[in-house]
Amino acid sequence: MTQKITVIRGDGIGPEIMDATLFVLGKLDTGFEYEDADAGLVALEKHGDLMPASTLESIARNKIALKSPLTTPVGGGFTSINVSLRRHFDLYANVRPAVSFPNTKSRFGDGVDLITVRENTEGAYPAEGREVSADGETAFSGTRITRKGSERIVRYAFELARSTGRKKVTAVHKANIIKSTSGLFLAVAREVAAKYPDIEFRGNDRRQLLHAAGDASGTVRHHRHHQPVRRHHLRPVRWSGGRPGPGPGCQHR
Repeated sequence: MTQKITVIRGDGIGPEIMDATLFVLGKLDTGFEYEDADAGLVALEKHGDLMPASTLESIARNKIALKSPLTTPVGGGFTSINVSLRRHFDLYANVRPAVSFPNTKSRFGDGVDLITVRENTEGAYPAEGREVSADGETAFSGTRITRKGSERIVRYAFELARSTGRKKVTAVHKANIIKSTSGLFLAVAREVAAKYPDIEFRGNDRRQLLHAAGDASGTVRHHRHHQPVRRHHLRPVRWSGGRPGPGPGCQHR
């Protein structure tokens, strides 16, 4: 049976990226069928909505979407398109591989072959209780981490490590400073790790991970640590193209 995929060409350089991607998939003779759908600025101009209902229906129907970068207009009244997609389809995992190209020089002699798994729906994303004081001098945004969210993202990381033949998972945290949210995440990670005795588990902060990137295999962390960890991973790889990756959920990806 042929798999149909929802294609969102995106904004800016998005269409160019998508054309190249579809060209490669065509050469691989995957047999995929594609259904174009609008999102982002193009959708706002055509439909008056950054994420039209027809696009959500297409993704729900096909279960798989291929998406280029999308632009969320700056200013009040617009919710991040990526965050909206993650919430709507519960796309809780963001998977980012970082692999050194052959003959790439870095501080790690054997190169880097690392997969990061980020929790996509909790942490700072819900922005619960966010507010700005009446005088405009103070802003507040809450952070929430749950046992359920932590357990399923850590379990996903371990299952990914096992299925890809990796022998180590590192939980990136700041439990030494942020003892409530990061503390809960680390505690749950240790509980899940105990069920995977065949895979080595470590709990590191961001700086430790950078120094040990050449010795790491897979990392799992919440949103708060995503940008610093991503930059640390790509620095030794020396290629920003290590960023693309899947965003799976319970039923969609």
